[in-house]
Amino acid sequence: MSVMRDVTERHQAEQRLLESRDLLARSQSQAQLGSWRFDPETRQLELSVEASRICGCGSTTQVDEAALLRRVHPCDAAALVAFWERVKTGHPGEVEYRMMVEGGERWLHSRCDPEIAEPGKRCRVVGTTQDITAMKLKEAELLASRQQLRELAAHLDQAMERRRSHVAREIHDELGQCLTALRMEAAMVRARFGADLPEIAEHMATMKRTIDQTMAVVRDVVVMLRPATLDEGLVPAAEWLLSDFRRRTRIAVRLDAPEEDFELDGDLATAAFRILQEALTNVGNHARASCVSVSIACAGGQLELQVQDDGIGFSPDATGCERTFGLLGMRERALMFSGAIEVDSAPGRGTTLRASIPLSQGREHA
Repeated sequence: MSVMRDVTERHQAEQRLLESRDLLARSQSQAQLGSWRFDPETRQLELSVEASRICGCGSTTQVDEAALLRRVHPCDAAALVAFWERVKTGHPGEVEYRMMVEGGERWLHSRCDPEIAEPGKRCRVVGTTQDITAMKLKEAELLASRQQLRELAAHLDQAMERRRSHVAREIHDELGQCLTALRMEAAMVRARFGADLPEIAEHMATMKRTIDQTMAVVRDVVVMLRPATLDEGLVPAAEWLLSDFRRRTRIAVRLDAPEEDFELDGDLATAAFRILQEALTNVGNHARASCVSVSIACAGGQLELQVQDDGIGFSPDATGCERTFGLLGMRERALMFSGAIEVDSAPGRGTTLRASIPLSQGREHA
């Protein structure tokens, strides 16, 4: 007696399974994303073919946990051990780390999720591991490019400050002297001919007033380019700036600073002054404040600058272009010296800007 059984459906199912596995393997290879499963009962780690390749294990798919950890970059071992502790307890998690493989190191990203376990059994954990080396290299290139742009901006800013200082001196020395001489000539003409020719006296008086107005404009231009008080130190320059701000805006100001100025590098003092200048410009243009408080201090090896107003405030996440560029400029100036800018504000409760800049650290370098 013989028995015949139709296994066509089983054969077709097996074929579909093989095709599905092949498709999965191809997809994982193209995405550089492998899968794995960890059984806490047997403590076995089963890798897919792609996960094994990514981890540098060759064709081995059954891997010992300790052997795998030994291949991890020493700087990332602690993070991966913490990740595995979560894996063993059935908790989800993810981690980025470097794996030492033949030919160098490889950046990997692993994440895991627990499987639903039967009652009384510990749940197994399934996860994925992706090769993110190319992405990390692009990130490094982007960071290097950004750092180069920052250094270029710092160089241009320093060159601009030097140019401002030069132009201010030239205007003060050359144009200022010419205007002074012209004023003296007008006074002499009036004194010599004014008594006999009233029209000339009146004309010279008008000319003298025009010259005085021009000299005042020249002084303002020189101060805007680079105030002379900045050469005396940050605190004297801040006192002058706040006095000028109060005169122009009618906003009350308070300054909390040491009586004796700090011993600051010239470029650092200029950067801090420009940050304060931009902060006050923002207050005058946007805050609708009645009072501004400024504090300058050195503490813990840091230059601490704070500008606080009682204005209308704003949402830092929804700023206009003009204010955004102002904040960006202040942050970039602080970053030139490895410093940072913090802004605390909300609609209706004023704004506080804090700048912290290291005193002993130079400009950032790549």
